[in-house]
Amino acid sequence: MPKFDSDLMLEIIEKDKIQFLHIVPPIIIGLVNNPNVDKYDLSSLRGIRTASAPMGKDHLNKFYRIFKDIGVVRAYGLTETSPTLTNSFMHHPNDGSSGVLLSNVEAKVIDKQGNLLGYNQEGELCFRGPNIMLGYLNNPEANRLSLDKDGFFHTGDTGFVDKQGNFHIVGRIKDLIKYKGLQVAPPELEGLLLDHPDVVDSAVIGIDSEELATELPKAYITLATKYNNLTEQQKTQKCLEVRKWVDEQVAPHKRLRGGVEIINNIPKNPSGKVLKGILREMEKDKMKIKSLKPSL
Repeated sequence: MPKFDSDLMLEIIEKDKIQFLHIVPPIIIGLVNNPNVDKYDLSSLRGIRTASAPMGKDHLNKFYRIFKDIGVVRAYGLTETSPTLTNSFMHHPNDGSSGVLLSNVEAKVIDKQGNLLGYNQEGELCFRGPNIMLGYLNNPEANRLSLDKDGFFHTGDTGFVDKQGNFHIVGRIKDLIKYKGLQVAPPELEGLLLDHPDVVDSAVIGIDSEELATELPKAYITLATKYNNLTEQQKTQKCLEVRKWVDEQVAPHKRLRGGVEIINNIPKNPSGKVLKGILREMEKDKMKIKSLKPSL
């Protein structure tokens, strides 16, 4: 496909009797929300493997209600780890986790001071094993920051391990939004946004507020195709609707005080990971424009 099209993918699955898919969570959610899914014969499909972002329990429950006989394997890893670190089983309990640790890999969870944490305590996920990279080429500073003296690779991801040994990924440390000293994890808000019937994709970042001296959560969303021709006034109204819908369901510090903005596509790399750096640059450019004063 030159670009992703949910109906075209369903057509290909039916025509070529596809048995296994390796797709990212937003595509799975797109299948769940596709109103035409019942029109296709997907009986050949046996399983799906998904990674690059956490697959929330609510979304997976929706998937299983529609696709009762299809197992979903959730995986977690990074390029530096070759790449998989954890993997769920085909019919793993829907506990919101990314499965269990692979063989011959060790893990630890640490706090900001490097102290070891126990089960169900959230901190940075670190791993050691034969699949971990030797280091970044010609970049000793990056190696010093990411590989500790015991050989553990510091992922920069936050999460926790439950008592059953399942790894739960919460988000990136650098992506955490700090609103007046309270932490806001973007994946939680992004997952909630995808539950909105009009939203097909989302990304949440923190934007600086000089007035309040803090970060504010802001959402970027793409809407279902039936909203392609909205006027600017209608877009503004839709953003207000979505923001109100989210704010009514989250704790006060997680509300979208930075607003909601509609864009055509959420920027992503080829593997489906959201490029939040591009969104941050977009915000910086807007701030620069706002700061410009007309010359007399």
